[in-house]
Amino acid sequence: MKKKRLVTLVRSSILALIILALPLMAASANPIQDKPVKIGALIPFTGFLSHPTFKRAIVLALDEAGWKVAGRQIVLIDVDTATNPDKALDKARKLVEVDKVDFLIGPLHGTGTIVVGEYATKVNVPNFTYAMGATYKTLVERGLDKLYLTSGTINAGPYYLAKYMYNELGYRKIVTLATDFQAGHEIMEAAVYGFEESGGKVIQQQWIPFGEMDLAPYVSAIKKADACVIWIAGSAGPVFNVTYKQFDVTMPLLRVDGGEYTWDQQLKKTPVMEGLIAATYYSWAIDNPVNKRYVKAYKEKWGHFPDAHATAAYIDIKIILDVLRETEGDTSPEKFDEVVKKLRFDTPRGPMTFTEDRTIIANIYVMQVQKVNGELVPKIIHTIEGCDTRKGIKMGR
Repeated sequence: MKKKRLVTLVRSSILALIILALPLMAASANPIQDKPVKIGALIPFTGFLSHPTFKRAIVLALDEAGWKVAGRQIVLIDVDTATNPDKALDKARKLVEVDKVDFLIGPLHGTGTIVVGEYATKVNVPNFTYAMGATYKTLVERGLDKLYLTSGTINAGPYYLAKYMYNELGYRKIVTLATDFQAGHEIMEAAVYGFEESGGKVIQQQWIPFGEMDLAPYVSAIKKADACVIWIAGSAGPVFNVTYKQFDVTMPLLRVDGGEYTWDQQLKKTPVMEGLIAATYYSWAIDNPVNKRYVKAYKEKWGHFPDAHATAAYIDIKIILDVLRETEGDTSPEKFDEVVKKLRFDTPRGPMTFTEDRTIIANIYVMQVQKVNGELVPKIIHTIEGCDTRKGIKMGR
């Protein structure tokens, strides 16, 4: 009898120990949950392209997730690139080598996209960035295979806008003006390519030196055509709009990228041509349920509408979180890349999927700056669905 009681006691003790050990066994089965997910954000807080909404959107997306994903805490480390590619690269190195981040977001603009993308590829860290510094051709030539361009490549918007000008607006002849530097040439090249491919003719191209603020000679030299197509960088852009109006040029004005005119605060403080038409990947006026929820939450938190720059960052975070839920918190670049290409993402700009080379298939919008109740708004006048953002570049030349 005593022997039976002893056996029963031993069995009970073993069972109790197993029950006590279960939480520890579960924790050790998934040790990555003890480590935070680290996201490094390269943001131009200062410099000529400084923009405050980029971080605001990141914070909103992380607030919505409760700063956790797949049982792991999320840590955000943001740094100022000062709109300088050298500083952006130095900051990226620190984020990766010292802070040990799992993902990089940014830089927002310029050649920083390329230098950080090359570094991220070298050290095998997924890099989500704004595309204004890279064409699809550049991605291929530089082998930037850790660069995820969730806003699309620099060539896509101009190319599809040019198709719209020819096929929908009936323009047959255009003139172009753009800032004379690499991005300006690549952007306008894509627009010219799309227009000429459609059957249109470009009768004049003018290149404005970077930083030139006296735009009267260029505006006065514009030849007569069906439309004037522009991409004027930085603070010269608003000056061009004012000068265009002063010279009373009557041709329709189209901008190949209108991202900066999607911010209501920008529209209030910057001279903008009412009626200007532009390509954009985002406007707060996009009519879909995801965007309506996002715009409401953003405006309640920050007191103004989100713009294209902010929304690119918001989508970056949402994609990272969606993928990590599928991988159960596994942040390894190989697993992340495998899963990101399989998913369909519902975003404020509409549905989005990734191609094998990490560019996107997504909507591009044609917007027009219109006055509604006395305020200028980026109204969507046409949606081009399912655009392949690799389009718009002649490869191999």
